[in-house]
This record gives sequence, C-alpha cells and structure tokens, in this order.
Amino acid sequence: MLLLTGTLFSTGFIGLLKQTDLVKTMISIEIMHVAGIINFCHLARKYSAMNGYLISIISIILSGLVFAVVFMILNSCTNDSDGSDLLEEDT
Repeated sequence: MLLLTGTLFSTGFIGLLKQTDLVKTMISIEIMHVAGIINFCHLARKYSAMNGYLISIISIILSGLVFAVVFMILNSCTNDSDGSDLLEEDT
C-alpha cells in the first residue's frame, strides 16, 4: 500500500513541477492529496483507529471547498468586460 501511495504522490509531485497551466497544477495537487488520504485510511485500518478516517473525511471536505473557491475565482477573473468567457473556444 505504501508503494501505491508513494507512486501516486510522486506522480502528482512531478506533475506539479512540470505543469504551467493552473487546472493541470490543481489536478496534480489533487493526486497528491488522494495519496495522503489513502495512507490515512490504510493506517487507520491497520491500527484500528478512527482518527485516520475522520481526518480523511475532513480533508476531503476542505479540499472540495478550496477547489470550488479557486475555480470560482478563476472563472470570475477570466470573464471579459463584455461578459464573454475567455475559457470558451471561439466558434
């Protein structure tokens, strides 16, 4: 299990270092976050402690809130003055 989470974390970290796009960087951070959550759940199961599950649930909730706020800020910053979205492709 440690090998799996180490591989996930390393993949996310390499992606974090190589990406310049904000969305891809956030995806890399999320991959690293998932590796940490898997570790907490595995250790909680191994040592019969509920703290790992509680930390994982709180971490998932906070991560969702942070990503929602970042995407909302990103969307509001990319809107043109005429109300058109800069992320959409021109047709």
